[in-house]
Amino acid sequence: MFRWLTNKLKEREAQRLRADHAAAEALRHRRRNPDFELVRRHFGRSISESLRNLYSDPAELVRECVARKYGPREDDALFVGWYIPLDEQAFSEQWHHGDGRVDFADDGSASRLTVDPTDDDAGIFFFRHEDQTFHATGVKIRDFLNLPETWAGQPR
Repeated sequence: MFRWLTNKLKEREAQRLRADHAAAEALRHRRRNPDFELVRRHFGRSISESLRNLYSDPAELVRECVARKYGPREDDALFVGWYIPLDEQAFSEQWHHGDGRVDFADDGSASRLTVDPTDDDAGIFFFRHEDQTFHATGVKIRDFLNLPETWAGQPR
């Protein structure tokens, strides 16, 4: 009896692990295949060069838990838990719509970094999902990838 139960539990765990692996692979595939035309379809203009550069960098897009320092205070950093795919599914899952922005990164707590996807000079906003508010970061999308990385306030 115990052997049967142990085998059932092991099989359930194996099924869960296979499902997790499949979901992670699907997310990696979506990140590797950005839909640049999404911006034209939803915003009527082509994607900014800066955002295109970000989504054209496969090594950057698979990175997780990256903090980019932009100011003198210890907490002046933009934290990227993971990059959000540029596709219809991700766009439809945004907490906000009709504001001229697209989310490009999640901080790990469902709050997002968001930007006007058509403007190289656009500022990045932090969208806090708990209260549905936007907060200007003072960082331009064109400067984002050039910001130094940090960990707990220290350069990496």
